[in-house]
Amino acid sequence: MASPRWRPSPPSLAGSPSAGSPTGQNRSSGRSSSTGSSPRSSSSSRRGWCKHHLIMSTIKLRPARETESSQIRDLIHLTGINPMGLDWRRFVVAVDDRDQVLGIGQIKPHGTDILELASLAVYPQHRGKGVARAIIEHLLKDSPRPLYLMCESSLGKLYEKFGFRGIPYEEMPRYYQRISKLAELATTLARREERLLVMKLQ
Repeated sequence: MASPRWRPSPPSLAGSPSAGSPTGQNRSSGRSSSTGSSPRSSSSSRRGWCKHHLIMSTIKLRPARETESSQIRDLIHLTGINPMGLDWRRFVVAVDDRDQVLGIGQIKPHGTDILELASLAVYPQHRGKGVARAIIEHLLKDSPRPLYLMCESSLGKLYEKFGFRGIPYEEMPRYYQRISKLAELATTLARREERLLVMKLQ
């Protein structure tokens, strides 16, 4: 999932590649050339690949529980995204094979005709493992259209992979127009290059 005190969601993780990107990739991890690579480095690479896929296979998605409502709020606070509208009943959580929460996300309603992919957050130690992508794909699977989201402009390319496209101010519902104006003011005052991007999935 806009005052100067918070970034419109999602992702903190709403997701940059270094913080639980929807692609589940980390830009800092490049592929080394096979030319001149030693058996030792190849073995290490295989172990890393197996470890990554083992982690991926243990991600499970389920509805949040009431007992996790405070954990949801704490994770949202940790990632610094929009702290409003955190009804636990709307949330999906990604958990490991011990049922420990890895990340969260929700489809948030605004009024009766606007739905937003929001509150996407992953614990720092679990970022870059495909958690955010799993949450997004799960939430998009059965969600009505159109669906909106807000993110920093640098993350637009990531969400385009899921079918979202950035929309101009004139096409935004009034709710997002108001937030867009507030975010623009906050960006100007903070002298930040990033701007709020509102995206839509038909």
